[in-house]
Amino acid sequence: MILKEKNKLPQILKIIFSIVLFSTVISYAENGRNGKNNYNNSTNKNMLEIDHVRQIPVSINEHNLKLTQNQHEYLNWLKGQNKKDYKAQLLSIHTEEKRYWQDDVEQEYLTDRVIVTIKHKHSKVNSKISLEDFKIDHDKIGLGTITDLTYIKNNPKNNPLINYSQFRQVLSIELKQSGKENVEAAVRELEKSPIVLGSHPRYVYKTVHNFTPSDSQFKEQWGLQRIEAQSAWTLERKDSVKVGLMELGTAAHKDLPNSLPGNNTVAKGADLTDGTFVKGIIHGMSGPTEVSTVLLDMDSVSFTESLTYAADNGIKIINASFHYIGASYNYDYADAIRNFNILLVCSAGNDNLNTDLPINYQYPAAYSLFLDNVLSVGATTLDETNTERRAEPGDSGWSAGEGSNYGEYSVQIYGPETDILSTLPNNEYGFKSGTSASAAVLSSTFAVNMKA
Repeated sequence: MILKEKNKLPQILKIIFSIVLFSTVISYAENGRNGKNNYNNSTNKNMLEIDHVRQIPVSINEHNLKLTQNQHEYLNWLKGQNKKDYKAQLLSIHTEEKRYWQDDVEQEYLTDRVIVTIKHKHSKVNSKISLEDFKIDHDKIGLGTITDLTYIKNNPKNNPLINYSQFRQVLSIELKQSGKENVEAAVRELEKSPIVLGSHPRYVYKTVHNFTPSDSQFKEQWGLQRIEAQSAWTLERKDSVKVGLMELGTAAHKDLPNSLPGNNTVAKGADLTDGTFVKGIIHGMSGPTEVSTVLLDMDSVSFTESLTYAADNGIKIINASFHYIGASYNYDYADAIRNFNILLVCSAGNDNLNTDLPINYQYPAAYSLFLDNVLSVGATTLDETNTERRAEPGDSGWSAGEGSNYGEYSVQIYGPETDILSTLPNNEYGFKSGTSASAAVLSSTFAVNMKA
């Protein structure tokens, strides 16, 4: 596989792509074309088929955009499906075209603030923006305190995790008087500003992990053997690698080091089961490599701040083993992902759906269709002939209605995550299946192969 124009890639993606090409650790990967279960063992087929980290200039209508090959093909596929709105969505994330809030989408949001994205030409890391800079009647709509959600505290002028060439500031602006009508009025007025790319409410989503309970009695970590993890453990490293965990929190466990504090404050009484399970996978897969996990807030209203915190603290990989229920495409999330040279590893979901179809999008995994530094990870299992294939309904560890989501474009890689043993609260252990586990395997795989 030839990497075209790789000088245009963020440094972190250069590292990751070299890992994909040369490490045997992830030789089980296969692009999920149409959800087929033909796991071919040839190297070219099994290596991450992410043409989606190739920056290939493509002319679409009057726009000359730096879209990846995967994005270009997907755009054409969507066009054939007569989904023009998604074409416009993809165009807008790669241009400075004005965005306008779609108020016909009924979603819960905070009623005391709005989100604003500043155009790239008016954005600068840590640039102070005042209400007067918007050149609108801010008193009329009652705008108050501005908070820069992309503010970098450490080394803002020379941070390798900041994508300066495409950086867009994302702001949260408080309203002096709360209420849905006031939110809508503020959004409409802010969209008139010459420096604003787009504005919308601050949405609130419920979060769900992509795990399914398992009653398996497997006594081996078959995934470790399948990905040949020991071959990566022999590599020499000088420093530890940080992996961000977007989780409610993790419980103390005798076999796990303590997580580093991040921007996440663990709520009293929070269920730490899934976070502890994911953390156990990451540390278990990393072997002797020193991997530090950092807790990041997974709450939907803190998504942008979590990415900013990661960039501010040298976290190159973030594991997101969840999806937001009822979420649609959020531009501030997309801008925050694009702002930073961080790999966001997401679980594809457990609903046995073709997530190439917009009606089946699950976020944040669906951002992999639009952005280069997001991976959507599906789950595999072993059949009766010891052949690895996509996990389907009725497989061991999966209920009749569950299976790994799939898609020719929307799921870039699969990992062995059916009946996986990991850590649980109270110093216990247990088995689980699901794409949440496969995402954790990939996060750990990249961490093992990456120097801090």
